Amino acid sequence: MKVKTGISIALVAFIVGTAVFLKIRRKKA
Repeated sequence: MKVKTGISIALVAFIVGTAVFLKIRRKKA
């Protein structure tokens, strides 16, 4: 259960980080 929660948090953080990265990249372009 603990491992599953950690994976879920990591997955969400990765998706959010990618979205923010794409937004910043789009603004600069």
